[in-house]
Amino acid sequence: MKVPLLDLKKQYGRIRSRVIPEIEKVLESQLFILGRNVEELEKEIAALCGVSRAIGVASGTDALLLALMALGAFLTGFMAYYGHIASAVGGGG
Repeated sequence: MKVPLLDLKKQYGRIRSRVIPEIEKVLESQLFILGRNVEELEKEIAALCGVSRAIGVASGTDALLLALMALGAFLTGFMAYYGHIASAVGGGG
């Protein structure tokens, strides 16, 4: 029996009518990096987490790196990290 690792078809079917118009807005605006959509997302995430601000980053690796930097991890000495977390954790693709 083959068990799929991740099947999002059912979820996508429920949200498709809301997702497609939003994707079209981004494509029409050509604002793929930063912009109004990112600002709105950061505000929504901050509100959801009960904090004053949230910062969107490019990847989970960047998020971990930013957290380590905020904790001062790089001020105390050498820090090494594996740059391909998805490959290390989930087998990559």
